[in-house]
Amino acid sequence: MDYLVDGLKGWAEKINRNRFIHEGKIKKGAQIAGFVENHLKELDGLRQSVPVERLCVTSSVAPEGSRFKINFDAAINNHRKESCSGLVIRNAKTEVICSKTVINSNILSVFAAEAVPCFQALQLGLQLDLREVEIKGDSRTVIRKL
Repeated sequence: MDYLVDGLKGWAEKINRNRFIHEGKIKKGAQIAGFVENHLKELDGLRQSVPVERLCVTSSVAPEGSRFKINFDAAINNHRKESCSGLVIRNAKTEVICSKTVINSNILSVFAAEAVPCFQALQLGLQLDLREVEIKGDSRTVIRKL
């Protein structure tokens, strides 16, 4: 649950920062906290209907000429030196082909927390034999290093 709260806080802070930069609007801390709290309540309601473990539901080989997009993101728990990677594969019609969540241990920096899911996205694309792939994440540092 700590990963989820930390991830939502980070997400809310990014949204708030981007709104300020691009639109000149800013939310107060109480508004951001309310935003996070509402999302947590919504996610609590989903627990009964979402399976605990999700596996890729796809064939082991993608159709020739198919274009896919793999999105990745991470949440980090600095105190435990752990992170959680989220991966989603969508086809050209934006349908979800596969999703995967991985808990990572021994994560010593924020850069590592963002780099690991990028690497996992590459591995997943190779495992599924995807030929044309666009990999997207929100870590500018990881993207620059690649």
